[in-house]
Amino acid sequence: MVALFLACLIAAVPSTWAVQPDSLMRSHEVVSVSMDASGRFAMGAQDKTGDRRRTEEGHFASLVELPQALDFVPDLTVGEEAGMIVQNTHSGGLVTLPRLMATANLALKALSVPGDFVQTGVYTGGTSVLMANVLKSKNSSRRLWAADSFAGLPSEDQKEIARQHDQPELSTATLEGEKLDQQIASQPGWFSATRMVFEKNLEANGLGNSTTNPQIKVLQGWFNDTLPNAPIEQISFLQLDGDIYVSTMDALTSLYDKVVPGGYIYVDDYGSFIGCKHAVDDFREQRGIAEVMYPISECGSCGRFTALWWRKEPERTLVDRFSKWFR
Repeated sequence: MVALFLACLIAAVPSTWAVQPDSLMRSHEVVSVSMDASGRFAMGAQDKTGDRRRTEEGHFASLVELPQALDFVPDLTVGEEAGMIVQNTHSGGLVTLPRLMATANLALKALSVPGDFVQTGVYTGGTSVLMANVLKSKNSSRRLWAADSFAGLPSEDQKEIARQHDQPELSTATLEGEKLDQQIASQPGWFSATRMVFEKNLEANGLGNSTTNPQIKVLQGWFNDTLPNAPIEQISFLQLDGDIYVSTMDALTSLYDKVVPGGYIYVDDYGSFIGCKHAVDDFREQRGIAEVMYPISECGSCGRFTALWWRKEPERTLVDRFSKWFR
């Protein structure tokens, strides 16, 4: 039944859609977001008298081709339990259904190891609410840490800006031999939503807010200020949605070591913004991280993705460590 509902929902999504008013950006503005089939978006903001305030355009959900070299890619866009949680979460946001399903499934899997949930880049709270609902559905006492500036994107790293403009061929980089259609996103202030919008989203979904719900912790400010000394001890699920190089690298640098063995890392923008891809690739190379990255298909068998995930290598038992000697 759930699978049928999700299939119908996917089929019913039009190529151009709008987000409900007052769900994004500033609480005093009426905001609309439209996206065409190619992933091109336009965000328009008006005050409540109808005067147009500003328009932002860009490419936030471009679909890039799935790597064909992988023998097996787990399909995290299906599942009855995750489907029910997604179906019962009404939090809005800009994340597509396949990525919501993947987030719910990874959050459920992450409950098998110790640690809290963390999202860096919460925007209006669409995905944070979903992650909190996973904890609620399992009566878990774990915490959800939500980090955001609530002022939009910061300024991009200057060296990264130079790299993107000096080496334009990187916009057609490949992953596992397949072409990536990367975009540049370095406009400070993009994707801005107030903390009030985030808190009201929590409340609308029966989660209270960060003041009344002790399980929800908000880290407000730029990541390089809030994350290094954040009182997070262990992370089982790290959900990154920073869009650009500096935000992604700051989050990985401050939080990756807190991800427990067997924990999960999800990157929402690897296939959308070239800066995010650069940060992930640089960090993994610097740290010698070799775990396989799995893409999350946006459209079933179409072979394209925008987000990916990997699992930090679990701790090996003595049997695992010595079994190779008996093979």
